[in-house]
Amino acid sequence: LASAKRNRDWWQARAAQLPRAPQLPFAHQPRELTPPVIGRLASHMKADAWQSLKSHAARGGVTAAGMFAAILGETLSRFSRSPHMTLNLTLFDRAVERAAYEGVLGDFTSMLPVTVRAGAGQTFLALCRAAHEDICQALSHADISGAEVNAIIARAHATPNENPLPVVLTCATGIAGGSYLDAASRFGELIFACNQAPQTWIDAQVVEYRDGLSLVWDYPQGLFPPDLVESMF
Repeated sequence: LASAKRNRDWWQARAAQLPRAPQLPFAHQPRELTPPVIGRLASHMKADAWQSLKSHAARGGVTAAGMFAAILGETLSRFSRSPHMTLNLTLFDRAVERAAYEGVLGDFTSMLPVTVRAGAGQTFLALCRAAHEDICQALSHADISGAEVNAIIARAHATPNENPLPVVLTCATGIAGGSYLDAASRFGELIFACNQAPQTWIDAQVVEYRDGLSLVWDYPQGLFPPDLVESMF
């Protein structure tokens, strides 16, 4: 309880200082798309290219999550009104609940707000390292749920009835035994998939698959101007 209070106080002090979500142009407001129809863009990085990219990240002292947060932030900064932004990283860690939920099959994903401050004239490696450090700092205060943290941020940004961080990044790399895509492939060829999360603007997923890397964006169709998502992706 004491640890949770310390972390809650830390997020409350930090919330007002966090940059907002990427300020991207819209064709329609999110509330106008009811119900939203989710579109998907997908690509695959071959094994040799992925191994080379991993090696560069390791030599730079950053994790894949830090690198891809920087890549996503740098990409979106070219279309955003502000190059500084906060992203939501998915976090799978049920260590606290392990005893209570042993044997339960479910999705124990939480969210972790991470800032990316592109456009400051720094090198890309410096941007990756800054994102990596922000992830580590946020992880050290992750004893309270991502839902509560998002609520704290929404109140600090005076948007209590909205999702304050609707751009989400999932980085599923370095998992012993393979990723969830590798596990699913044991049942046959994957024909179609999409994450239907209407509260998100962009749901970016970077997942190791068949020794390479699956790169996916799910997004509400009609939210952005024509061809914008394709240009960003």
